[in-house]
Amino acid sequence: MAVAKQVLSREDDARLKAGFLRGEKKAYATIDKWITTVVRNNRWDLGRDVLDIAQDVRLTIFENLQNDKFQFKSSLKTYVWRIAKYTCIDHLRCRKQLLSIDEKEIELVDAGKDPSEELNEKEQKMLFMNLFQSLPQNCRDLWRMIWEEKLHYEKIAQRLKISEGTVKSRVARCKEKALELGRKISGNPDWIGSTVS
Repeated sequence: MAVAKQVLSREDDARLKAGFLRGEKKAYATIDKWITTVVRNNRWDLGRDVLDIAQDVRLTIFENLQNDKFQFKSSLKTYVWRIAKYTCIDHLRCRKQLLSIDEKEIELVDAGKDPSEELNEKEQKMLFMNLFQSLPQNCRDLWRMIWEEKLHYEKIAQRLKISEGTVKSRVARCKEKALELGRKISGNPDWIGSTVS
């Protein structure tokens, strides 16, 4: 006997959205199942990053639903799947960019430098690349806006539709996460990481 697929109506999606935002166990479990179905798909080959990426997706979905970015143009399930899929794709793009960095960038060759200083700089750069890749997606996005796009906190706040104070606190949390990861990756409990500031 074939089992019919459960199709949720707009009203069901609205109830599920409200339940998820209120932290209801059943609503959370349903949406979480949709997220993990996408993120744990073997085609992504995300390895140890699966849990962090799933958490990034949960946060993005929560913020989007809270800010009414879901407009019911598709089903909630499709919306969640899309966010999960594109978060995985962004993660893989970032990983590919880090792996394909031109060796000349890493070499930091300068004839006037002391070889031990040069080696230290190489190690710092490699450590930073590993650290950046290990950070949650929201921190990587925030730092891209700061470093690559050279945006000020005010512009970032406008883009993310949050207060400038919230941007500052997120930056502070991301710095703390980076420092903690840097200490773990480097194996040095006193590591401060000049690249993080």
